[in-house]
Amino acid sequence: MKETELPIIQDGATHVDLGSVDRGKYNKQVLELPVNLKIVKVVYSRFTFHYSLEQSGFNWQKSPQTKKGEINMSRIGKKPIEIPSGVEVKIEGNVITVKGSKGTESVTFRDEVKVSVADNHIIVEPNSDDRKTNALHGLFRTLIANAVHGVSEGFEKKLEIVGVGYRANMEGTKLNMALGYSHPVIIEPPAGITLSVEANTKISVKGSNKQTVGDVAAFIRSKRPPEVYKGKGVKYEGEHIRRKAGKAGKK
Repeated sequence: MKETELPIIQDGATHVDLGSVDRGKYNKQVLELPVNLKIVKVVYSRFTFHYSLEQSGFNWQKSPQTKKGEINMSRIGKKPIEIPSGVEVKIEGNVITVKGSKGTESVTFRDEVKVSVADNHIIVEPNSDDRKTNALHGLFRTLIANAVHGVSEGFEKKLEIVGVGYRANMEGTKLNMALGYSHPVIIEPPAGITLSVEANTKISVKGSNKQTVGDVAAFIRSKRPPEVYKGKGVKYEGEHIRRKAGKAGKK
């Protein structure tokens, strides 16, 4: 790109954006810039590179950067987790245990992060400033937040049964489903999971562990996944099933 092709810089401007350049041509693109311009930032998006240029002679205010010695923390990880009333938190080594009205959950965290309790909040902090630790920082903060939410309010996943003759009912703690097979489908929930049925076609999975609730709901759905022609089967509440047109009959 030649100097004559550069956008005009207005008086008082601090930078000029050359726009986007095709990613496939990035290595072949040569930018011939005036002496008073220099590239200060390259922002990568899905299909393009964006170039920002600085014009010398103006006061350029760069975006805030992490100072030397500071840790660039995850935006999710640095959020404190509020401890609801009635929830007890205990930290022993690399294990944090939370206990509430819905049950007890434990999360084992790695040495890359540090977990502490202060002012009725759980604080998760990274021990170093590398990319892997930054990812683990947000991960363990989310796992601990899910545990706190699970023991205080719990998690719930709802499913719906669609199809003529398809139904479900409870036999004690076990779920009994008629899904068009020659035999009933009986599911016994694992510890900490409660199943319930409403109107013979709506199933509710409740528990304090978000992962277990999701696993049990997915297991129930797998017994008769929705088919694409009439939508018959077990689906999540609100799940959209893409339909296919059936074969047209002969005229």
